[in-house]
Amino acid sequence: MKFWQKKRVFLDYASTTPIDRSVLDVMKKHEATFANPSALYTEALLAKDLLKQSREKIADILHCQKEEVVFTSGGTESNNLAIMGVFEAHKKDGFVPHFI
Repeated sequence: MKFWQKKRVFLDYASTTPIDRSVLDVMKKHEATFANPSALYTEALLAKDLLKQSREKIADILHCQKEEVVFTSGGTESNNLAIMGVFEAHKKDGFVPHFI
């Protein structure tokens, strides 16, 4: 067997990450639900309910409170949320951390 025929291992998850098949199946099931979950029209209320169900399932899997589950639009927003969370937690203790 030639080296290029061997199974490859993808290590560049900084650029993209494959979607787990079970997650993709759920996404496909609800891809037609495209609405602002903060609005009051019928499709929006359905989207809000699906968002609530998703938050509850994730909280159950992670053994946390559903209020602790926050959805973000991507990596940068997630990183900033985590960094600011650390900042705010330490600020309450009277210590103001310095981030570079």
